[in-house]
Amino acid sequence: MFSGCTSLPQAPALPAMSLTNECYLGMFKNCTALTNAPSLPATTLAPKCYNDMFWGCTSLTHAPALPVMTLAPECYYQMFYDCTGLTNAPVLPATTLAPSCYKSMFIGCTGLTRGPELPAMNLAANCYYQMFRDCTNLTRLPALPATNLADSCYAYMFYNCTGIRLNTAGPGMPWRIPNNATAAPDWNQMMFTGTSGNYTAGPVIGTTYYLASADPDAPAFAADGTGFVIGDGTATIKIVNAESGIWYTVYKADDLTQTNWTKVGSSIKATGSDVIFTIPRDATAPRRFFKVVASFTAP
Repeated sequence: MFSGCTSLPQAPALPAMSLTNECYLGMFKNCTALTNAPSLPATTLAPKCYNDMFWGCTSLTHAPALPVMTLAPECYYQMFYDCTGLTNAPVLPATTLAPSCYKSMFIGCTGLTRGPELPAMNLAANCYYQMFRDCTNLTRLPALPATNLADSCYAYMFYNCTGIRLNTAGPGMPWRIPNNATAAPDWNQMMFTGTSGNYTAGPVIGTTYYLASADPDAPAFAADGTGFVIGDGTATIKIVNAESGIWYTVYKADDLTQTNWTKVGSSIKATGSDVIFTIPRDATAPRRFFKVVASFTAP
């Protein structure tokens, strides 16, 4: 409908809730001036409904929300192909996938540094095939928790993502395919070919690798009143964005002009998203400051 309209800065509203085959296919392809995507409220998708929809929209910086939980074959295929200005990927909450649903979705999106979380446990053939191919600034890997793999599900997923460094030994953030995952034909073919670590083959189920191309996120404290709690004789500090396998350490200082922060107690290696430190109170200190530091190894 608008393919090649290089002066179009804004898209029309698209209020339909139930889509049909190929309904928006290539709708804004190569609209290089498009800066804002329309809302996509549909809850019932159809095969190829969003195929190539924003292909080559190089001025698009944010993707529309994609809240649908049940997908259709090739529904998001090549949706953001070569959207080089895209810096944030949409949340992808779907747990029921379909063949080729995310195939080549972000191929060539060189502005992305991290992809969305991919929570689905049961995959479909080619579902993530080439999903991030040629995303050369991608430095982080999403967790891939699925245990029921499918034909070519991860094939070429990070092909030529030169910013990713996956190594066979630390330091780095631990990353692996679950021990109890069930293999399928070509499930990991060329998955990390063209990346920059010392491991560039398809991952082996249950083997731990180490992502050395990105630091852990800065610790975030709980905002519900439990982030820092003073009790009788102890205080607790809770962070809520811990990354599994990363070490977290509390340091203290009595004055913010100090450069010599002192470690408090033992470091904790995260196994989930929440980490809680319990700290003995010192009644002799008139004031005390704390900070939490994330690291690949225990200090």
